[in-house]
Amino acid sequence: MHDTMFKAMDTNSDGMVTMDEFNAFHAKKFKEMDVNGNGQVTLDEMKAGYKKMDDGRKKMDDAWHKKTDDSAHKKMDN
Repeated sequence: MHDTMFKAMDTNSDGMVTMDEFNAFHAKKFKEMDVNGNGQVTLDEMKAGYKKMDDGRKKMDDAWHKKTDDSAHKKMDN
């Protein structure tokens, strides 16, 4: 998970995340959570945003376990 997030933030692929890259990444996430586009995130919008991220993370995790034939989900759950 951390590798994926780091790569998403490191837009110029230099192996480092600048403050600008970090802020741009999080500004994009804020806009995704701000469903009604009013420049503010309510608690309900935040909960929905985190649920969406968790659901996506779970799908990636399940796919990885299936790909690696790890039906007991042991390899990534340390």
